[in-house]
Amino acid sequence: MLPMIKRHVYPLEELFDDDFFHRPFEMVEKQMKADVVQKDGELEFTIDLPSYSKDEISIDLENGYLMVAAEKKQEKEEKDEKKYLVRERVYGRVQRSWYVGNVDKDSVKAEFKDGILSIVVPEKKQEEKKLIEIK
Repeated sequence: MLPMIKRHVYPLEELFDDDFFHRPFEMVEKQMKADVVQKDGELEFTIDLPSYSKDEISIDLENGYLMVAAEKKQEKEEKDEKKYLVRERVYGRVQRSWYVGNVDKDSVKAEFKDGILSIVVPEKKQEEKKLIEIK
Protein backbone atom coordinates (compact mmCIF):
# COMPACT_ATOMS: atom_id res chain seq x y z
CA MET A 1 0.00 0.00 0.00
CA LEU A 2 1.32 3.43 -1.01
CA PRO A 3 1.60 6.11 1.66
CA MET A 4 -0.85 8.99 1.50
CA ILE A 5 0.77 12.12 0.18
CA LYS A 6 -0.36 15.21 1.97
CA ARG A 7 -0.72 18.22 -0.28
CA HIS A 8 1.09 21.23 1.08
CA VAL A 9 -0.85 24.48 0.72
CA TYR A 10 1.39 27.44 0.15
CA PRO A 11 0.41 30.85 1.55
CA LEU A 12 0.14 32.27 -1.97
CA GLU A 13 -2.46 29.62 -2.91
CA GLU A 14 -4.54 30.58 0.11
CA LEU A 15 -4.51 34.16 -1.11
CA PHE A 16 -6.29 33.16 -4.33
CA ASP A 17 -9.06 31.49 -2.34
CA ASP A 18 -9.99 34.93 -1.03
CA ASP A 19 -13.33 36.42 -2.18
CA PHE A 20 -11.48 39.39 -3.71
CA PHE A 21 -10.38 37.24 -6.65
CA HIS A 22 -13.89 35.95 -7.33
CA ARG A 23 -15.51 39.37 -7.66
CA PRO A 24 -14.62 39.97 -11.33
CA PHE A 25 -16.54 36.81 -12.24
CA GLU A 26 -19.54 37.98 -10.24
CA MET A 27 -19.49 41.29 -12.15
CA VAL A 28 -20.22 39.40 -15.37
CA GLU A 29 -23.62 38.55 -13.92
CA LYS A 30 -24.36 42.24 -13.41
CA GLN A 31 -23.55 43.24 -17.00
CA MET A 32 -26.22 43.31 -19.63
CA LYS A 33 -26.37 40.19 -21.73
CA ALA A 34 -27.31 40.51 -25.39
CA ASP A 35 -28.04 38.54 -28.54
CA VAL A 36 -27.43 40.22 -31.89
CA VAL A 37 -28.88 38.74 -35.07
CA GLN A 38 -28.48 39.96 -38.63
CA LYS A 39 -31.35 39.12 -40.95
CA ASP A 40 -33.36 40.68 -43.75
CA GLY A 41 -31.16 43.79 -43.88
CA GLU A 42 -31.61 44.49 -40.17
CA LEU A 43 -29.68 44.05 -36.96
CA GLU A 44 -31.87 42.75 -34.14
CA PHE A 45 -30.66 43.27 -30.57
CA THR A 46 -32.26 41.43 -27.66
CA ILE A 47 -30.86 42.67 -24.37
CA ASP A 48 -31.67 41.39 -20.87
CA LEU A 49 -32.24 44.23 -18.42
CA PRO A 50 -34.15 42.68 -15.52
CA SER A 51 -34.92 44.95 -12.58
CA TYR A 52 -34.70 48.11 -14.73
CA SER A 53 -37.65 50.22 -15.78
CA LYS A 54 -38.11 51.88 -19.16
CA ASP A 55 -37.23 55.28 -17.63
CA GLU A 56 -33.84 54.00 -16.41
CA ILE A 57 -32.67 52.97 -19.92
CA SER A 58 -31.16 55.15 -22.64
CA ILE A 59 -30.25 54.30 -26.23
CA ASP A 60 -27.90 56.45 -28.33
CA LEU A 61 -26.76 56.07 -31.92
CA GLU A 62 -23.73 58.18 -32.77
CA ASN A 63 -20.74 57.88 -35.11
CA GLY A 64 -21.76 54.38 -36.12
CA TYR A 65 -22.07 53.08 -32.53
CA LEU A 66 -25.23 51.92 -30.81
CA MET A 67 -24.89 52.48 -27.06
CA VAL A 68 -27.32 51.14 -24.49
CA ALA A 69 -27.05 52.30 -20.88
CA ALA A 70 -29.13 51.56 -17.81
CA GLU A 71 -28.81 53.27 -14.46
CA LYS A 72 -30.44 52.38 -11.17
CA LYS A 73 -30.13 54.99 -8.47
CA GLN A 74 -29.85 53.99 -4.85
CA GLU A 75 -32.80 54.56 -2.58
CA LYS A 76 -32.49 57.47 -0.19
CA GLU A 77 -31.16 56.44 3.18
CA GLU A 78 -33.64 56.84 5.98
CA LYS A 79 -32.74 58.62 9.22
CA ASP A 80 -32.98 55.48 11.30
CA GLU A 81 -30.28 53.30 9.79
CA LYS A 82 -31.41 49.88 8.68
CA LYS A 83 -29.26 46.98 9.66
CA TYR A 84 -28.99 44.90 6.50
CA LEU A 85 -28.18 41.23 6.91
CA VAL A 86 -27.78 40.79 3.15
CA ARG A 87 -27.70 43.51 0.52
CA GLU A 88 -27.42 42.11 -3.00
CA ARG A 89 -29.42 44.56 -5.08
CA VAL A 90 -27.05 46.57 -7.20
CA TYR A 91 -27.18 50.28 -7.86
CA GLY A 92 -25.17 52.02 -10.49
CA ARG A 93 -24.74 52.17 -14.25
CA VAL A 94 -24.17 49.47 -16.85
CA GLN A 95 -23.58 50.12 -20.50
CA ARG A 96 -22.55 48.39 -23.70
CA SER A 97 -21.91 49.56 -27.20
CA TRP A 98 -21.79 47.89 -30.60
CA TYR A 99 -20.42 49.17 -33.87
CA VAL A 100 -23.31 49.09 -36.33
CA GLY A 101 -21.76 51.25 -39.05
CA ASN A 102 -23.79 53.28 -41.48
CA VAL A 103 -27.44 52.69 -40.57
CA ASP A 104 -30.77 54.38 -41.23
CA LYS A 105 -31.04 56.33 -37.95
CA ASP A 106 -34.62 57.43 -38.52
CA SER A 107 -35.89 53.85 -38.80
CA VAL A 108 -34.43 52.44 -35.54
CA LYS A 109 -37.15 50.93 -33.32
CA ALA A 110 -36.95 49.94 -29.66
CA GLU A 111 -39.36 48.17 -27.32
CA PHE A 112 -38.99 47.27 -23.63
CA LYS A 113 -41.18 44.57 -22.17
CA ASP A 114 -40.79 42.23 -19.18
CA GLY A 115 -37.14 43.16 -18.61
CA ILE A 116 -36.12 42.59 -22.24
CA LEU A 117 -35.06 45.43 -24.52
CA SER A 118 -35.53 44.77 -28.23
CA ILE A 119 -33.89 47.08 -30.77
CA VAL A 120 -34.19 46.78 -34.55
CA VAL A 121 -31.58 48.70 -36.54
CA PRO A 122 -32.19 48.73 -40.31
CA GLU A 123 -28.99 48.64 -42.30
CA LYS A 124 -28.55 51.40 -44.84
CA LYS A 125 -28.47 50.16 -48.39
CA GLN A 126 -24.95 50.18 -49.74
CA GLU A 127 -24.63 52.16 -52.88
CA GLU A 128 -23.51 50.02 -55.74
CA LYS A 129 -20.17 50.68 -57.28
CA LYS A 130 -20.40 52.99 -60.21
CA LEU A 131 -17.72 53.06 -62.81
CA ILE A 132 -17.07 56.50 -64.14
CA GLU A 133 -16.23 56.70 -67.75
CA ILE A 134 -13.22 58.81 -68.61
CA LYS A 135 -13.68 61.01 -71.70
